[in-house]
Amino acid sequence: MISLRDFKIGWRLLTKELSYSAIVVLGLSVGFAVCFLLLGLVRHQLSFDNEVPEVDQIYYAKEKWHVEGFYKWSSGTSFQARKAMVESGLPLIASVYSPRTVDVRYGERVQSIELSLVDPDFRKIFGIKALEGDLDAAIKRPDALALTEETAIKLFGNTDVVGKTLLIKGETFTVTALLATPPATTSVPYAALAGLQNKSWTGMFRQNTFDNWGSVSGAVFIKFTGKVEPQQVVKAIDDKFETSPFYDQIFRPLVPQHKNVPHIIEFRLEKLRDRNLDGDISDTALQNKAMLAGLAAIAIVILMLAMTNYLNLALVRTIRRQREIAMRKVLGASSTRLLQQFFSESILVCLLASVAGLVVAWLFLPIFSDMVDLKLNAIFNWASVLLCLFSSILLGLASGAYPAWSAMRVLPSVALSGRGNTETTSGLRLRRILTVIQFGTAIGLSAIAIAVTWQTLYVTHLNPGFDPKPLIVVAAPEGLESVNGRAFRDAVARIPNVTQISVTNSLMRNLTNGTSIAREGMAPINLRWLSVNPGFFASYDIRAKAGRVFDIKTDQIKGNNNIVLNESAVRKLGYRSNEEAIGQFLKEGAESKQVVGVVADIRSEDPRQPSQASFYKLDDWGGVFTIRTEGDKQQLQTAIEALWSRYFPNAMLRMETMEAEFAKQNRADLRIAQLLSAASVITIAIAAFGIYVLAAYSVQRRTREIVLRKLYGANGRDIASLVAREFFILIAVGALFSLPLAFYQIEVYMSQFQDRAPIGIWTLVGALGVGIVVALLSTLRHTISAVRIAPVKVLRD
Repeated sequence: MISLRDFKIGWRLLTKELSYSAIVVLGLSVGFAVCFLLLGLVRHQLSFDNEVPEVDQIYYAKEKWHVEGFYKWSSGTSFQARKAMVESGLPLIASVYSPRTVDVRYGERVQSIELSLVDPDFRKIFGIKALEGDLDAAIKRPDALALTEETAIKLFGNTDVVGKTLLIKGETFTVTALLATPPATTSVPYAALAGLQNKSWTGMFRQNTFDNWGSVSGAVFIKFTGKVEPQQVVKAIDDKFETSPFYDQIFRPLVPQHKNVPHIIEFRLEKLRDRNLDGDISDTALQNKAMLAGLAAIAIVILMLAMTNYLNLALVRTIRRQREIAMRKVLGASSTRLLQQFFSESILVCLLASVAGLVVAWLFLPIFSDMVDLKLNAIFNWASVLLCLFSSILLGLASGAYPAWSAMRVLPSVALSGRGNTETTSGLRLRRILTVIQFGTAIGLSAIAIAVTWQTLYVTHLNPGFDPKPLIVVAAPEGLESVNGRAFRDAVARIPNVTQISVTNSLMRNLTNGTSIAREGMAPINLRWLSVNPGFFASYDIRAKAGRVFDIKTDQIKGNNNIVLNESAVRKLGYRSNEEAIGQFLKEGAESKQVVGVVADIRSEDPRQPSQASFYKLDDWGGVFTIRTEGDKQQLQTAIEALWSRYFPNAMLRMETMEAEFAKQNRADLRIAQLLSAASVITIAIAAFGIYVLAAYSVQRRTREIVLRKLYGANGRDIASLVAREFFILIAVGALFSLPLAFYQIEVYMSQFQDRAPIGIWTLVGALGVGIVVALLSTLRHTISAVRIAPVKVLRD
């Protein structure tokens, strides 16, 4: 049984060797810190919605269109599906949840918040209660809303907000309730709640959302109040949908082409607890179960590598203490006392390192949270801290076992006669194996990190189909259908160096609107579409591949049925060439559209997905302004800022360069690249430290051999080669088992992308090169020491 006295003795021994103690504690603390942060991230992602009452009775609906061009599940579903559930008579309650960003004015300040529109059953499903005021009024009244504490402080500076008013789109709204801020681990976040009849919706948009089966403007959540199976609910939705006018008009003509699927729109219910990690609808790699498992493995590997370094140091220290151990045995120390002493030292080191690691993790938590774009403050709690400390005790016992066993095998007669201070063959073999594992892991992880970073940078800089450099994007609350929108466009067009300006209904690299298009003699197919004005193609400097594009001089928006196809749409429609499509008429419902031009595809914002088959049509709907300038973009942005409040006084200015928009689209992949790069740097540093320790001991162990070689004529190059050979063999073995595994993982990762960077085996070569350089630097000091050994001095000693 280890006693407090053993820890006191261990503390005294550690303080006598401050350099050793500082090295082992610092090395282990890095391992504990990285492991704590990464495992905390994984635990955070796995704990979503645990605080929701009766969470296992709550489900969410999702849908997938089995129509070409719609390749993903949608995280939401039509509000008509919710209506079908309620009218089914099954024992359940259902609520819609439609979050949207709104601009709020209070006094002279305009700020942006996310307003979630719900119906009364939302509070029943999630057990939401008002801290103050009347939540029912916020949901039922068209001019009311409820704020969370966090949002109240953001808007008003305090939480005394019930009864206060603010402006949304120039309309007055009253705060009728104060709510607790949802935890960071909710998959249904909200900053403010209001009802479905809230007047922040425009009438046309509200009607389309409620009545159109094809409109997905939010999620639907269901709570079972009796015995019911998800399949029963799905059947009720299917039956209602397939008897709707929408199905008859849009999907029934497509049924002959989709006989291999039971339903053209597939509905599914999943448990709320699984929503955050649902691979069908997840937005980021950190919502991928395989990625989280990989991060957890990396966390444990880094900690184990740090423990390996400590074990190496502890073994070397045990060898150096053989005379001390022998004296203890001669003076009557029992084997139990020796075991207690070594285990107490190991546990003490690991406890100190875990405490230091927790401090390091706490200091770096804000940086880490920003890197992964998650609120991770909750990972520091008593349970996680105590678990970390308890784990350090277990690791202390595990890592102290082999040094203790080595101490038990010390023979006093051998050690005191000066023939000890050596390591057994099995001990040396173990430390070499540990070094191989360290360097192999570091090289393999480095290869993967290089590949991920290279591919991410490659797709980030791919030409999307136009030059983004001269473009600035402004998202306005109104487009060309309003007086303010047209006046704003005209004012921006008058700014010096503005050469073109266009307005669309969305950014063009991720089109969510689709429609059925029929070519004469062929079954209808689905194409995505973008609503544009005549200056669109000039703004983006997109030229026609065949025919012509829209022109502001000749094309008018009203009454114009011309369309421009992209090349994917040409192929999908079955035309043999771009030229064949020119002048052809296509049917969109009852309307006839004429193809006047064909343009090249625009790359999807998701580099893993193919370009969308789509067409462009003239309309004044939408408020995404794209401005082209031949001058300084910063000056243009400053000029737009000065104009903004004149036309949209109650809205925040959302303005980005097109390059910044692209950077946002690639941010998730960049985060993963940063995480892997940081992990590889840490593993390389740990491996470098391990080989440094091994080199120090190797030179010490082989001092006599080096002296004899020098006496027989070996020069400095021969000695350096002798020292280096051992470590480069270890690196080669590590690379031999790690690089093939890394290559496989790289291929799996790269197979997801439409465009692959010209990587080949260069990442493997680069990682191996990094490993060799690190090994050279790590062994350099001890190699030089070996070369400088003076035979006379060693023989005299």
